[in-house]
Amino acid sequence: MSNEILIVDDEDRIRRLLKMYLERESFEIHEASNGQEAYELAMENNYACILLD
Repeated sequence: MSNEILIVDDEDRIRRLLKMYLERESFEIHEASNGQEAYELAMENNYACILLD
């Protein structure tokens, strides 16, 4: 199972907060600020989880 997580949120501060917490738990974090970026990343990677609002 992948340890990669994609965080999708248009608010940078929310992405930073989630990233900081999840990296402490040894996850590799990718970020997207909109749906198009998220879609492109999701097609290229096998994420364990995608968090979005």
